[in-house]
Amino acid sequence: MSDYQVRRKDRELGPAETWAVLEQGEFGTLATVDATGSPYAVPVSYVVMDGQICFHCALVGHKTDNLAVDARVVFVVVGQASAAKNDFAVNYSSAIVFGRAHLVENSEQKYAVLYALAEKYQPALLKAAPEYIRRHFAATAVYVIQPGKITGKARKDK
Repeated sequence: MSDYQVRRKDRELGPAETWAVLEQGEFGTLATVDATGSPYAVPVSYVVMDGQICFHCALVGHKTDNLAVDARVVFVVVGQASAAKNDFAVNYSSAIVFGRAHLVENSEQKYAVLYALAEKYQPALLKAAPEYIRRHFAATAVYVIQPGKITGKARKDK
């Protein structure tokens, strides 16, 4: 894991603020590498549970192939971004998680993640979520990222 530090200390977020960016973010970008070291990044829907980043995907594909070879990942969330009012700059908040992803094999944990994703992304359809999850359960993989290092930054109008 990289030992780089946030360069702009004046924009560095503390742990609680960084976790807030992760918890409130809508989508994240997951970066992996394949067996040759080639990088791959893909946007994913996710949920934060018990201090971990959880996401779902198909059982096979580029992402799952890469994770089977190397569990190391980087996960990035941009909480908000907008043009600064009086400056050639962007106001933003972001979080970067360096960690390892593992496949969830426990059925109860897998269901809990899928239900939490339904709560986050489709709260109006929550009554139908259990049946939907049951129908797609066997064809869905759930991964959990165990964070190692987490950094956060933000810039706001002055």
